[in-house]
Amino acid sequence: RINNAIRGPGDSLYKYLRASIATAIRIRFLVAFITESGARLLAKPLRVAAERGAPVTILTGTYLCNTEPYALEYLIEKVGPTLELRSYAETGRSFHPKAYFFDLPYEGK
Repeated sequence: RINNAIRGPGDSLYKYLRASIATAIRIRFLVAFITESGARLLAKPLRVAAERGAPVTILTGTYLCNTEPYALEYLIEKVGPTLELRSYAETGRSFHPKAYFFDLPYEGK
């Protein structure tokens, strides 16, 4: 039995990202591209995290021109000035990562 897998339309990645963003003390995304629809979903939770002091870093790419410039502008505007947004501009090879890293508070028991 798999307990930690996302299992399709009824089990969206968004709910896991939102829950992790809500408790993280540091957030790092490594994604191939950013679209306006994705930026609109995540901007508010990321802003709330940034306002509570969680550093937010996003590395995205320019591969196949899939990143939407307006999405980047939207994130910068809505998340705020502490957002660290970087772009990997490699034209000679594929760049298609999808990784989300969350440093969570230690709950020693």
